[in-house]
Amino acid sequence: MILHGKLILDPREAPRPGWVRIEGDRIAEIGEGKPAERPDAGDGGGYICPGFIDAHLHLPQIGAIGRDGLDLLQWLERVIYPAEQGWADPQRAREQIDRIYNRMLRTGTLGYAGYLTSHRHGLVEVIRAGHRRPLRAVVGQVLMDRNAPDDLLGHPLARLARSSRGRVTTSVNPRFAVSCTDRLLDRACRTLFGMEQELGVSTVYWHQILLWIADLADYAERVGNRLRLLIAN
Repeated sequence: MILHGKLILDPREAPRPGWVRIEGDRIAEIGEGKPAERPDAGDGGGYICPGFIDAHLHLPQIGAIGRDGLDLLQWLERVIYPAEQGWADPQRAREQIDRIYNRMLRTGTLGYAGYLTSHRHGLVEVIRAGHRRPLRAVVGQVLMDRNAPDDLLGHPLARLARSSRGRVTTSVNPRFAVSCTDRLLDRACRTLFGMEQELGVSTVYWHQILLWIADLADYAERVGNRLRLLIAN
């Protein structure tokens, strides 16, 4: 298949006329000007660019877009936590993930870094969705064991995994520092230590960051200062 249009290859340069040849599910060749063969799609007036990457996505919150006018704590209690509690039903989680994946594909988003709820089955459903629509994803449960609705706490943690077929890599995601006890943050640290070789960075640094955040959150709770609570988040 040959696509003909204006190529966006470098964000520092203006789009220029060109074409892309696709073989199977791979880009085989890119050229400038008019293609030698008749293109299968495009009349030269459209734009061809790499797929977009969403660097910060909360999948359970997609239905809460535009729900503003509240401060952070009110927004969490009235909008976000109820949306996440809905994922207790695996079928609802599956349907919402499918809607999000369809929306991303329609807008040219082919990969994302994302957060789920604390429910372990949410990660299972994301991996299954990746089998049907192979978006690349780095995604994981949100970790929290205090200062949140009871039914969002205490869920078993999914093991870290990589699905080559589903193009999913799981991540370690402490929620808010004030929503994580030292014990939970320690488990997150230990998980990171187990991934050190794969990450390619020193996890000692991240261990110290997590401990510092935990200390800050505990101090914020102790003094009862709302501003410091927001900083800790």
